[in-house]
Amino acid sequence: MLENLSNHYIVCGAGRVGRSVVRELRRSGVSVLLIDTDPKRAEWGIQDGLPTLVADATQDETLRRANISTAKGLVAAIGNDAENVYVTLSAHVLNPNLIITARATDEQAEEKLRRAGAATVFTPYTFIGHRLAQAMLRPHVLNFLDVASAFSQGADLTIETEQLHINPASPLCGRTLEEAGIRQAYGVIVLALKKAAGAMAFNPDAKTKLEGGDVLIAIGERAQLKRIGTELNVQVTRA
Repeated sequence: MLENLSNHYIVCGAGRVGRSVVRELRRSGVSVLLIDTDPKRAEWGIQDGLPTLVADATQDETLRRANISTAKGLVAAIGNDAENVYVTLSAHVLNPNLIITARATDEQAEEKLRRAGAATVFTPYTFIGHRLAQAMLRPHVLNFLDVASAFSQGADLTIETEQLHINPASPLCGRTLEEAGIRQAYGVIVLALKKAAGAMAFNPDAKTKLEGGDVLIAIGERAQLKRIGTELNVQVTRA
């Protein structure tokens, strides 16, 4: 199973956070590999048929066994900040193109994780505090965001927010948003457009011309978003 893994996501840590990450990634249909030093925690992944390494993720050899050179992303979700920093640094050195996200129990570790190579760092307590406040101040907005991000546990949702990466050979290239008619043809709403050059435009103008390498942030029914990927030659990934 390990030898055939490619373009996959590596999750380091099989605790509550790590397991939650694994469930969400698998729900999105991507390949996932789990690493944990504790055989009891790792057994969760093994029993679920998940490629799992019972090993120390801070060791370069473990990451090599996880095919890090061909991986797409890595999540450092170990309960120890120092270990997460070490994993992030090692992973970044072994594969500089890797997308790395990490958890930090201490806010002081956030900057260290970013310097080590993490593109995104989450501190659980800050995240929970933000959600608790928003639940009181903007409950309807929070409910909508939960639906749009499939955050609600156990809900059979058909609405998704996705990233639509426009390939150079896509028929969308050279056309404006108005000419593309994505909303009319697929019932999908374009929330934002990230140009290949790096600029992000929210609620982009209908006259905006699309190019290869651009990324559309869109919300709509899961089936329609998949249709766009197939019919318009775009790569659909979770926003």
